[in-house]
Amino acid sequence: MDSTPQTIDLSKVFSSLFTVISKNFKIILLSFLMCIGVAEVFHFLSPRVFESKMIIQSDILSESYALKVADNLNLHIKDEDIDFLSVALNLSKEDAGKLREFKVVSALTPMSQQMPEKEKIILVIIVRVADNAILPKLQEGIIFYLTSNPYIQKRVLEEKRKLSGLIAALDGELQKLDSLKRKITNGRFSSAKIGDVSIMDVSGLYGVSANLYDKRFEYQEDLALVDSIQVIEGLAAFKKPVWPKRSILWTFASLLAFLIIFLVLSWKTIRSQAE
Repeated sequence: MDSTPQTIDLSKVFSSLFTVISKNFKIILLSFLMCIGVAEVFHFLSPRVFESKMIIQSDILSESYALKVADNLNLHIKDEDIDFLSVALNLSKEDAGKLREFKVVSALTPMSQQMPEKEKIILVIIVRVADNAILPKLQEGIIFYLTSNPYIQKRVLEEKRKLSGLIAALDGELQKLDSLKRKITNGRFSSAKIGDVSIMDVSGLYGVSANLYDKRFEYQEDLALVDSIQVIEGLAAFKKPVWPKRSILWTFASLLAFLIIFLVLSWKTIRSQAE
């Protein structure tokens, strides 16, 4: 049985489409104008939301804990718990009510996600607010909230005790080495021994001592910074809001216009067939 291939005549398709558009041009135009108008009214009346980011570094604040903090604050923001946000972030109730979102993400690259938790100390805090004017106070409030948390304070205390103990132990070893070096320098030891170990290379003592002093300086630096959160980049104000976005609103308006046009034309076709 022979079959003839069916082809589509594009000229007829475009001609039919042009005819439909011509006959219903007013409906199509009014649908688009109405939907775009609604989008513009929504854009004009909607409150602006601004976004800003800050980068922080801390030897005591882990990524996993920071994520939990962000989740907790977001729950209070969604619940509009202004009293909690005001106290936690040390803000006025008016300013606390302008907070829209709080998020924390890692500043590390995907390849560095396998690093130990202790190394994950660089974090990006993303906030969305209804007023850029609160950003300086909010930045101070975030640092206040993180450093005043009992969990963080306990970790700081434990870390201080550990570092202080290590520094004290190094001080004891350095005193012994300094005493031994003085005795050797004064010729009081022709063959120095510490316990059952003979010291064959006296110059090696100076290398050991230098390494211990470097280690002590490192511990002192860690001790000085253990309870601090360094702001690498603070919250900056941007004039352009992240919401509402005209491009997104116009996209939805266009889709709505197409839907309205389809429904109207379908209704007109069904009615004409019924007649």
